[in-house]
Amino acid sequence: MTDFQSIKSSFPPTANSCEEACGVKTLTSVPYNYISTYRYCKAFDSIFDLIKVFAGNNDTDTVVTNTLECPVSAMCVRLNPTTWQGYISMRFDVLGCNAAAPGMDG
Repeated sequence: MTDFQSIKSSFPPTANSCEEACGVKTLTSVPYNYISTYRYCKAFDSIFDLIKVFAGNNDTDTVVTNTLECPVSAMCVRLNPTTWQGYISMRFDVLGCNAAAPGMDG
């Protein structure tokens, strides 16, 4: 396991080049292969700062939603798996602050 095992999501360019992220949803579709915990990092440039370590999935059917206590402004976020079952397998969606409202489906 190394810090090179990660996936990065950049936000589309905007006038201020930063967006506010409030969390992440994860899911896997490969049976018996999923990420159990991962680091959630953010960056304004090429330097990533650790924000929080989140619990991931433990099956292939459940969407896991993790939210941040405070919104995080960033140009991109990186998910860095720390523990997994089988091999690394994850789909994810970064939640913008409006998308993190209570009552959100899935």
